[in-house]
Amino acid sequence: MKLIQHVFSKELREMFRDKRVITGAFLGPVILIIFLLTLFGFLDKAVKEPSIGKIGVVQGGEKSPLIQALSLGLKAEVDVVPTLQEGRQRLRQSQVKILFHVVPRKIEGAAQEGQEMTAYFDRNEQVALIAAQAAQAAVQKQNSVMVQQSLQGAGLSPDLSEPVMFRIENESASRGLGASTIVSLLPYLIIIWAFYGGFSIVSDLVAGEKERGTLETLLISPIRRIEIVWGKFIALSIVCLLSSLSSLVGVLIVGILPIGLAKTLFPDGIQMGIGPILAITATLVPLVAFFSGLLLAISAFAKNMRECQTYLTLVSFLVLIPAIFSQFIGFTDLGKATWVQFAPILNSSVVIRDALLNKLNGQALLICMAVNILLALVMLRIVVRMFHREEILVRT
Repeated sequence: MKLIQHVFSKELREMFRDKRVITGAFLGPVILIIFLLTLFGFLDKAVKEPSIGKIGVVQGGEKSPLIQALSLGLKAEVDVVPTLQEGRQRLRQSQVKILFHVVPRKIEGAAQEGQEMTAYFDRNEQVALIAAQAAQAAVQKQNSVMVQQSLQGAGLSPDLSEPVMFRIENESASRGLGASTIVSLLPYLIIIWAFYGGFSIVSDLVAGEKERGTLETLLISPIRRIEIVWGKFIALSIVCLLSSLSSLVGVLIVGILPIGLAKTLFPDGIQMGIGPILAITATLVPLVAFFSGLLLAISAFAKNMRECQTYLTLVSFLVLIPAIFSQFIGFTDLGKATWVQFAPILNSSVVIRDALLNKLNGQALLICMAVNILLALVMLRIVVRMFHREEILVRT
């Protein structure tokens, strides 16, 4: 055990002396998470409270209460155009994002005339599409109000305007991050940093020592080769785990900041008890062990650092695919499928997502841990066998 500790201490000292580790594995996740959450917060706010600059209105319709309400809601300046043709020309030239044409409309049996509103916009302009949807919602709301007023004026109940009344009630006792718009993104980021935390330094662990010629010295020392593997493996695992936890630190930093952005991203705050935190940690530890064993096997297989970086880039896609897929699994029932619990990486992402939502499945957690532990042992076995072969020293 002491010999393993010597190798572990040596590798850890060298890792923490390397600025790439501090920047890429620890500061990188925190900075990137804060940046991404800030970006998503601004995007979410932009969608909910769009600001489109100018809206065009054909002359005569600018006095409509709906147009005035829309200009306030969209934080837009009203640009009155004399004709519909000129308004459409300005729309094509992007001088206005959306054009409204309001004309009177006769309604049979009504005491007052209504209006017909047409919105012209470019479907390729996302902001204009949001504005058109906001206008449609505003018109529907105004129609409902006018119908209720007409019914009340005729001595009828206003409830007749809504024969079917629809309500939504939240029955979740503890939502965790369920109210957050980024809950599907967080497991992906946590898992990715568990892998990329050791990505930048693993090529130095074995392949780098081959190039420098220091691996021979280590192999002829009194330390057994299996102890060398364990020392390197534990050091790499710690760096990967700390890197993954750094991404959680970034989330907590944004969540506790006294700014409006935090309220936008986490409307109900960060309601994380000790149970979900322990579940996330229990998921990450064997996952990190699997990633570390995989990274170490690649470094041992490669003849030099350049070759190692090539292999690592290819393998990273195999990690990214299930991690990316996990973002969309919440929109389907696939998360409850049995095969998902046995799918590497994907199962970890689903368990972490459930923990963030305070809906942890104990069986899924145990299966996920068992699968990752098995994979980690397989990877370690492969690395040990590589170290016992003299080909481990081949550099070209």
